[in-house]
Amino acid sequence: DDDQDDSLLTRSDLTQISPPAFPSTYEPMLEYPGTMRPGRTPENMPYHDLPNLGINDPDPVPWPHFQEIEWHHRWDPPHPQALAMEEFIEVQGRWASVEEEAEMRMGMRRGVRERRETEELAGKGGGASGASGAQQMVIMDDEEEEDGGGENDG
Repeated sequence: DDDQDDSLLTRSDLTQISPPAFPSTYEPMLEYPGTMRPGRTPENMPYHDLPNLGINDPDPVPWPHFQEIEWHHRWDPPHPQALAMEEFIEVQGRWASVEEEAEMRMGMRRGVRERRETEELAGKGGGASGASGAQQMVIMDDEEEEDGGGENDG
């Protein structure tokens, strides 16, 4: 029996483990349904006693207690509106001219044509390399730099 008495918690043990959730002055209004009934004690501080409520105060908002905002209140934006994508590209100077676009298209077509020609050559003369699989191809993207395509570089 003595072992069972040692394992039981006393009231002081319970208050140390789990302090009371409500203050000792809390007296619930039993007329309200539900589990979180309001108390009968008055509020901590009446509205007229809250700070920063004078007419001449710089910001007459009873912050951090609460604030009332009219339905038509318009907030200032937190940051300036972002640029449209077209404006951003223009500011960065990244628009390609008509000549640059034509040159890019010609480069793409040239690359497609060269790839097709190498595939055709690999298919026709496919002797030893055709038996072991497709021929390995090295694609060099810096061809324009070697050809002097970087004329616009500073």
